[in-house]
Amino acid sequence: YNGDSGSPAVRPKKADMVINLNSEKASIPDKTSASSNSSASSISSTFSSGSGGSTASGSSSSLTDSGTLVNKSASTAQKFPPNILQPEDIPARYREAIINYSKYRNAGIIETEAALKAARICIEQGKNLDVAMFLQNVLYINLNMSEQQRVRRFEVLTDLYQKIGYNRKAAFCQRLAAWRHVAVSNTNPDWGQSYRLMLESFSGHKLSLEPQEVLENNTGWPVLQIDLLQQLVGTARRLGQPALATRHMTFLLQTMWAQLNSHDQKEMALQLQNLASQCEGAPVPLVLENGTV
Repeated sequence: YNGDSGSPAVRPKKADMVINLNSEKASIPDKTSASSNSSASSISSTFSSGSGGSTASGSSSSLTDSGTLVNKSASTAQKFPPNILQPEDIPARYREAIINYSKYRNAGIIETEAALKAARICIEQGKNLDVAMFLQNVLYINLNMSEQQRVRRFEVLTDLYQKIGYNRKAAFCQRLAAWRHVAVSNTNPDWGQSYRLMLESFSGHKLSLEPQEVLENNTGWPVLQIDLLQQLVGTARRLGQPALATRHMTFLLQTMWAQLNSHDQKEMALQLQNLASQCEGAPVPLVLENGTV
C-alpha cells in the first residue's frame, strides 16, 4: 500500500513461496527444505535414541524422503514363499484331496490317513466342527482290514473325539471297538477287552459306577444306558463272572427301574434271580414252621 489515494496495489508473490502443483511432489524452496530436513533428522534421532529396546531386539525403523516412518522388520516378516499355505487353506486342501481319493476304490487307506491328519490339524487350529466332519468321513470308509485293525481305528477315533470334547461320539466309538473284539468274524475274541471298553464308555453315556450318583444326576439317554448295561451283564456272564453280572443287573434295576415298562421289569427281575442263584452263598428257600415257603 503506497499511502496515497486509490486501491491498494496487489503485491506480487515472492518467488521463494511459489509451489508447483503440476508436479507429483510439491517443490518447496531451500529454506523450507532445510527446516524439513532438520526436523526429520531430529525425529530420526529421537526414535533412534528413544527406542533402544526395539533396536536391541532386532527391529529397525527408518524415515523415507517424505517423512513416513517405515518398520523394516515388520515389512519383511510377512513375506512368505509362494508355496507355503496359509493356516486356513490347509483344511480346504485336505478336503479336496479326500474327495479325489474317494473316487478310487483302492485308495481307502490313503483317504483314511488324510482324514485323520486333517482332523489333527483342525484340533490344533481349534476348529471342532471341521474335526467332526473329517472323523465322520472315516466311519463310512469301507476297508479290507483285520479285526485288530478295525479295533485300532475305533480307538484312534475315540481319542480324537475326546480331545474336542465330543464325549458321546467317543463313547460310541468305544462300543464299536468293544463289539469288534468279540465279533463273529474274530477268530480270537477278547471278552476282557470288550468289557474294559464298555466300562470306559460310562462317562460318555453320563453313567457312573455309583447308583446313587446316577439317580441324583438323572442325565443322559436312558435307552442307550439300558442297552449298555445289558451288554455289560452279558459280557460278564461270558467271562464266567456271575457275581459281576449280578452286580450290573442290580445296578440296572436300581437306576433304570422308572424307565422300564412292566414287561421289561419282570423279565430283568427273573434274570437277576437266575444270576444270583449262580453266585456263592446264594439264598435258599426258607420254610416257616407253619409250612409257608
